[in-house]
Amino acid sequence: MTTIASVVVGGEGFRNPEAQASRMMFAAQIAAYCRGRGAKIVLLPAGYLLAENPRTAAKALARTFSGLCLIAGIDSSDAKKLGPSKAQNGKRLDKWTRNESLPFWVFASDSSGKILTFFRQRSTTSGNGKAAGPPSQAEQQHRTVKLAGSKCYLLACGELFNPFLRPLLEQEQGFALVAHLGHQGLGRTFPKSFPALANATGAWVINAQHTWSGECWAAEPGKKARRIPGDFIHETTHSSGEWARVAFWDVP
Repeated sequence: MTTIASVVVGGEGFRNPEAQASRMMFAAQIAAYCRGRGAKIVLLPAGYLLAENPRTAAKALARTFSGLCLIAGIDSSDAKKLGPSKAQNGKRLDKWTRNESLPFWVFASDSSGKILTFFRQRSTTSGNGKAAGPPSQAEQQHRTVKLAGSKCYLLACGELFNPFLRPLLEQEQGFALVAHLGHQGLGRTFPKSFPALANATGAWVINAQHTWSGECWAAEPGKKARRIPGDFIHETTHSSGEWARVAFWDVP
């Protein structure tokens, strides 16, 4: 049995350049809490940090979670161009997807803090996923990683609906965990999409994301998706207003 912690983080510091130092310190607080509860793997949301150099930021975040395996997302500086307009953002995201230049990155590290995989998010919707075409074999390999003895597959925000990634994932089988890292606002998709993917892959599907009032979601094969509030943590080293909810799932 492997204890996996999924973390829902408040939106106060999301894509705010001035909040990133505080977010790093908050990460240490989250890591200490997860260690104390016996977690082996921790999931942080997509875009937990905004960084000029995502790979450097990923290494720093991985070191902060030393002793734990980590799956997390880093947004690069171009993500700051996204604003409140969904229509405008949609056009920009479609263009970035076509050009394979989405400013969103996913990584996984082992308990020593070593980065095991680091890759760019492929798509954000089923439509632009189709337009982008199928992934290379190398990209598929980047998405599969073994953490704490468990075979894991990594999906970033919206890739759950990619028409190429999902069939390849379902064909491979043998996964204990499908980690889905959301940016924000994916609540309506969980009740049906997560159990369907769990049943198709035989794996637990666990989510982490930013939200203003949300809960932690997971689905295991043969059961409905579950959501629980999780343990509340408030950032204590600064008065930044950051908070998180952490849920612990025991995965065979």
